[in-house]
Amino acid sequence: MTKLQWLFAFLEHSQRPAISPENFLSASWTPWFSPGTQQDCSEYLKYLLDRLHEEEKTGTRICQKLKQSSLPSPPEEPPSPSPTSVEKMFGGKIVTRICCLRCLNISTREEAFTDLSLAFPPPERCRRRRRRLGSVMLPAEDVGAQDLPSPSRAQAPSRAAPRRQRKHCITGDVPPTVLNIEGLGPQGPGGQSSQEEVAKEEEEEEEKAEKVEKEEKVEKEAEKEKEAEKEKESEEEEEDGLGPGTLRNASAPSGEGSRSVLDLVNYFLSPERLTAENRYRCELCASLQDAEKVVELSQGPRYLILTLLRFSFDLRTMRRRKILDDVSIPLLLRLPLAGGRGQAYDLCSVVVHSGVSSESGHYYCYAREGAARPAPNAGAADGPEPDNQWYLFNDTRVSFSSFESVSNVTSFFPKDTAYVLFYRQRPREGPEAEPGSPRARAEPTLHKDLMEAISKDNILFLQEQEKEARSRAAYISALPTSPPWGRGFDEDKDEDEGPPGGCSPAGGSGGDFHRLVF
Repeated sequence: MTKLQWLFAFLEHSQRPAISPENFLSASWTPWFSPGTQQDCSEYLKYLLDRLHEEEKTGTRICQKLKQSSLPSPPEEPPSPSPTSVEKMFGGKIVTRICCLRCLNISTREEAFTDLSLAFPPPERCRRRRRRLGSVMLPAEDVGAQDLPSPSRAQAPSRAAPRRQRKHCITGDVPPTVLNIEGLGPQGPGGQSSQEEVAKEEEEEEEKAEKVEKEEKVEKEAEKEKEAEKEKESEEEEEDGLGPGTLRNASAPSGEGSRSVLDLVNYFLSPERLTAENRYRCELCASLQDAEKVVELSQGPRYLILTLLRFSFDLRTMRRRKILDDVSIPLLLRLPLAGGRGQAYDLCSVVVHSGVSSESGHYYCYAREGAARPAPNAGAADGPEPDNQWYLFNDTRVSFSSFESVSNVTSFFPKDTAYVLFYRQRPREGPEAEPGSPRARAEPTLHKDLMEAISKDNILFLQEQEKEARSRAAYISALPTSPPWGRGFDEDKDEDEGPPGGCSPAGGSGGDFHRLVF
């Protein structure tokens, strides 16, 4: 944490155009990373946040013990541990519910998270969920009850709708009549004959229901055959070099084949069936049973980290590959929370991986200004607002950018794909809203040792610039005043001219060779 503090202080107060994080990297290097090879930035980020969290917990525990030892009578109960900086900024809560499909027992577990890893859904499921959900604002309690009919789904054409509404439908074109309840006797308005007619109608409805179920089974089998044929065609395309993850899929136009962050979030929160090898061990049944797993977000973090799982393992080729599909990134994301609540997040940074392979490539980053910058003056209305100003950070180069460049990076460069997204919780929304950005507060005073180190480094940088300027001036002064090839080139034109139409450097019309040099 001290090295990180020094890194931030040098970035803010150093006069150098770029700061190398070499000292901080040596202190936070992941043990299983081999030097000289590309490593996963998401894996490093998780390890870094975990290290910072544990280091702050250890420091707080040591301080509490020192305070207790200095007191004459230590308290009987130790104070409850306060959340760390990592928990305050990036910590959220996620609830996992697993329902056994045999005994319907539900086991619930709540755990903390610092980032959400979003997998890519299959293309057909992505389109299906987009028609079904329409938005990411799906209430959490409705995720597990998607089989229930809703007014919006009753209007959409679906094969399951007639089966759910069959008992409530009346055959024929005649509208249902209103019966007089007072005129009904113990056997109905028609006595025994009416009961027989009702029984016949129920038998006819059951026969119709059986026919409809048979037709639905036949249609489902036909759909399965079509899906199998599509999978075979996709495998043939992969053998021809056009499999998933190629540039053709990366540059696909925005349509049914395109994906968005909303689709990935919906897929992450959708129910999952645990069957076959993934069966759940139920405590009441004392055996492995089929189950349904539902994930809900009970508390959203102040800064939401989303990792797009673009590196997958291909079982056919037994190699890792990179998913080059384009994903549309919303500037405003509404994250669904448990209980039907939602939290708004603004995009603040995007880490991009450049490369067609999962084993090599390059990382660079887009980021924008904080939300609490002072408002621009009336004379500075020509430029963009500080909240909307984006920057591109590429090694030692920092340049102005825009959200249009962020959202179209894969369209312009098919091998460059968004990998890690950082969202900031929108202020004044919810109790967990950020009270204020550090930019709005007063600048904190630096430690004396840190200020001296920055001053010494600034003096060293000025000395390096002065030495570089002197060496450059000495090199220029050592150059000859007039180059030998330029002396007297106009003295003897007859000797330099070639024959008419010849292959002299000046062309067929003659002339001096040096006149073509710019």
